[in-house]
Amino acid sequence: MVQLTGSNPDPLRVRVSPGLLFILNKIMWEYKRIDSKFKTNVEIESELNKEGLDSWEAVYHNEKRPEKFGGDYLSTTLFKRLKK
Repeated sequence: MVQLTGSNPDPLRVRVSPGLLFILNKIMWEYKRIDSKFKTNVEIESELNKEGLDSWEAVYHNEKRPEKFGGDYLSTTLFKRLKK
């Protein structure tokens, strides 16, 4: 059985059993989406690496091939990172 501790329960402190107390961290994420066009994998790779240097992690990536040879690929990437 899980019960909150204290007279003013803090949702981040949960007592699971006598002598066992979990302190939960409230993690906040921020997200951003980038839609881009590119002709080669090197272009999109450098864009993804640039975001990674700023602590963004790609959690979803989708590419659409060009309709005609020599056209641009279309990509959608969703990033997340811990809120600062």
